[in-house]
Amino acid sequence: MPSDARWPRTYYAPKSARVGLTILALYYTIFEIAIIHIVVTNETHGVIWKVVGVLVAIFMASLLQEPFVAAYRDRVTLTADRITTYQMYRGGERTLRRDEISGRKAFRELGGSGTALIPNRDGLPWITIKDLEYATDAVFKEWIASIDDLDARDPPPHSPIPGPTSR
Repeated sequence: MPSDARWPRTYYAPKSARVGLTILALYYTIFEIAIIHIVVTNETHGVIWKVVGVLVAIFMASLLQEPFVAAYRDRVTLTADRITTYQMYRGGERTLRRDEISGRKAFRELGGSGTALIPNRDGLPWITIKDLEYATDAVFKEWIASIDDLDARDPPPHSPIPGPTSR
């Protein structure tokens, strides 16, 4: 672990992801306004269809809410002796001190691959960090690499390790 690093260090989603999601959100907003305008101003449909059209537009807008908000709110904060993740839609804030971490395991799932930090006793949260989810640096990679690699001791089976929701 680098001794000359400044603590704490906070990592967010890559800037390209935030910009891309902002552009997509603007596109969806314009699209939703157009749908609502067409539905509300169309004289051939009754009130029921207008309400349904507005509800469908609101539902479609909500589909983008999770990744957009998460890209700006989710973060990993690293200090010399602890790691804290805040994942708005995946368990809120989770903290593990270095002495509470039994080791790390690699995982692969439909949404990508990453590292799971395994606590050394029950009742403590798992922390999962997907590889491309945060813009990290060499200090982050060194900190994670300094945790005991449980895959090297016990090779993983063909199935992925259980995630934080399966405990």
